[in-house]
Formats: sequence, C-alpha cells, structure tokens
Amino acid sequence: MGRTPRGSTRHHGCVPDERGEDIDPGHLARWQEVGLYDPLVHTDGRRLELITYLVALGCDEDEMVEAQREGRLFALGGDRITRPGRNRLHLDEVADGMGVPRAMMRAVWDALAMRGDPDRGPVVSTAEAATLAVLPLARLLTDDDSILALCRSIARAAALAAEAGSSVGRRDGQTTLALTGDELTTAQAYTEMAMAIPSLGQMLDMAFRHAVETARVQFEMSASEDLVADGMARLGVAFVDLSGFTAAAATMTPAELAALTSAFEQSAERVAREHHARVVKFIGDAALVAAPTPQLAFEVAAALVLRWRAGEVVPGMTVRAGLAAGPVSSREGDIFGTPVNLAARLVAIAPVAPLVVPSELELAIGGGWLRSAPEAVGLRGFAQPVDVVTLTPVA
Repeated sequence: MGRTPRGSTRHHGCVPDERGEDIDPGHLARWQEVGLYDPLVHTDGRRLELITYLVALGCDEDEMVEAQREGRLFALGGDRITRPGRNRLHLDEVADGMGVPRAMMRAVWDALAMRGDPDRGPVVSTAEAATLAVLPLARLLTDDDSILALCRSIARAAALAAEAGSSVGRRDGQTTLALTGDELTTAQAYTEMAMAIPSLGQMLDMAFRHAVETARVQFEMSASEDLVADGMARLGVAFVDLSGFTAAAATMTPAELAALTSAFEQSAERVAREHHARVVKFIGDAALVAAPTPQLAFEVAAALVLRWRAGEVVPGMTVRAGLAAGPVSSREGDIFGTPVNLAARLVAIAPVAPLVVPSELELAIGGGWLRSAPEAVGLRGFAQPVDVVTLTPVA
C-alpha cells in the first residue's frame, strides 16, 4: 500500500467531497443510525472522509461502531494493523480447546498484560490463539509459576520496546488527536506508523533469538552446573555508578540529561557485550552487570572506569564500581543474592573513579592499577565488617 499524504482524502479511488455527495444515501443513513455520523455535529465533512478512509482500509461496520464506542474511531486503521483479527475468540474457549485450565490461561493472559477483559466477550485473535498453543507443551516442561514468571518478563520487555517506539511516533504530533484536532489527519498518520509494526515484531523475534543464545553461552561459561537444581548460577557482579550525576543533573536541560544517560547506558551495554556479560538493569544512574566469572565482571567495570576517566566520554563525569561474586538466583530476568547486595554497598563507599572489591576476590588486575591495603569496613545489611581493597587506575 502506498503512502497516503497526510491531510489527503484520496484513498483507493474513493473520494467523497465535503458534502458526502459521492456517498450512497443508504450508507449515510446507516452511519447515522449506528451513531458513526451526525450531520448536526460533523458539519465539515471530515467525519465522512474518515469513515470512507476506514472503509477503504477494509474496516467493517461492527469494527467502526466498537471503535466509536471506545472513542477511538481515528485509531481503528492503525489498530487493525497492530492486532489483526482481534477479539474473535473467547479466552475460556481457547483454554478448553487446548486442555489448559481456564484459571491458568487467564493468569497467562494477565501476566502477558494483554488488552481486553475475558469476562466481557471475545478478546483473542486466531493468530494469538495459535501463539498460546505453546502452553500445553510448556506445562509439560516446567511448572506454572515459572511459565508465568517468563510471561511477565516478556510483557516488560515488550512494553519497554513499545513505549520507545510510540514515543518516536508521537514526536511530530500527527498521531495525537489532541494536537491535530482532526480525526482524519490522525488516522492517516497512525495507520502509516502502524505499517512498520510487523517488521518491528520480526526485529523483536530476531533480537530474542540472539539473546537466548547469548544467555546460554554465558551460563556455560559460568561453571554453574552444580547449582542447576537450586535455580542459581555462580556469577561475578558489578554495580557501576555515574559519579556526580545528581549534582550535574540539576544544571542540565532535559535534552542534555537524556544525552548523558544515553551515553552511559550505551557504553555500559557495549562493554558488557564485549566481555560476555550483560547489563541486568539500570537503576537511576547505576548499572547492575552480571558476568560469567569474577574476572570478566572486573574487566567490564575496569573498562568503564577507564573510558569515563578524566571526562573522556562526558566532561566532568566519571564512574566508580563495586564488585562481588558468588551464587545468585535469577528470577524474571533479574538477579538476587548476597553478591548483588554486597556490590551495591561497595559502590556506595567507592571514592571517585576507582573500584572497590572484597579482598578475598582474586583478580588479575594487571599493571595499570594500584591496589590498596585491605581494610575492614562496616556495611549496612552485613552483620560483620567486610575486608575490602580499593583499585585505582595508574595516572
């Protein structure tokens, strides 16, 4: 389908004029009857142009009436591309057909943050039902709690990607009815934007497959086979924190602040990938990094300290890090355990630009770092003082 110029009424040769003279009177009467068109309200002809535009896209009366009921007739064209064939099947009937308990199917629907209330009618498309057909096999391989945890992780990842994409699409204001003040303009812009969604879905699938392979390799490198039964892994953990971020943020414009955080996140993710590690999450101005070994965690933290040292990335900004290692549990993409807590406490006491690590952690730090004498420090949440050393890059 070619691009429809925004503000144009022309689509597939259907060009009603502003008075609707090219529209069958029977259609006009029917649209009035079902509440899609009111000549006393829609006096400028744009509602008729919108309806004709939607009909040319293949929208039927029932779809338009439902969208009008929700106050989103302008969004129908894009919605049909985003989720084609929506609301055809009841969730309970999908569950019954697969032999999955209805309660479990509803829990999966909720964990995936799917739109639609299963108690109010059909909410599932045939394509979505085909996707959900993996559940019987999944329930043979693992327990329901693990399935729901995975679904919640998928939902969070999808929501993050969707919001990022939506924010890009909103920037010119054409997809926002409150800004355009015109249903047809917004409908055309939103439909055009939605045409990219199938390709973005394929990109998500591609990224997910690569991430699955990466996660598998990281686990194999971690020598954690003996912890499999406990659902844990033996990892190196690093908290990497932007030093002076709060003070700097107070003097920055929103654009400058966004550029700073973006630079930090990009550098953390790039360095982590280079060392077979992953950024588990960003917490404000800090990144939690998990690596298959303590040595790799050190190398990630060290590389970031050196890259940000002396304002080489962003003038006036440096990073510091706290390291720890040991068994951690993984849940919904996050990690938990004593090493995580210890690394977080150590970065909080780290001076500007160095790394703080437990003294018993054996690392090949090389000749470019100065190692302090061990010092026992009291840390919140730890009953006994922890012996730590500070690693500082040689000037």
